[in-house]
Amino acid sequence: MSAMTSAVTTWTGLLRTALGATATVEQYWRMEPPSGPTVYVEPGAESPESGYSIGPHWSSDVTVNAIVEVAWDDTVATAETMDAIVESIKAAIVANRETLSPLISMHGTIQWAFAQRPGSGVLVRVATVPIENKFPVRG
Repeated sequence: MSAMTSAVTTWTGLLRTALGATATVEQYWRMEPPSGPTVYVEPGAESPESGYSIGPHWSSDVTVNAIVEVAWDDTVATAETMDAIVESIKAAIVANRETLSPLISMHGTIQWAFAQRPGSGVLVRVATVPIENKFPVRG
């Protein structure tokens, strides 16, 4: 199993546990807009390999995106639900920093946007939470 596949599978399971009934957690993005709060766990980026100690010890940093989507109904309650989901994801990252040891997990810059899939009339609010899994020496 590749490092990226392992990271996506691991974070999908952790977020399903952390979010419980608050949001559906899907492994990989879907074409149809969500009917309720949904988190898609997707590959984000993988760094080139680099050595981390003397000898043949190599590692890549792996970023997995947790993409939170909520069908937008123009209400404060929906926005607050989405905010709570993002905060729960951040808490799950803190609680599971060493899950992909020797990599350390942290969140990157969270991006917020509105989006609409081609051919769909459903507007969604999106928050992308990068879960950065890095070898500690590289920061």
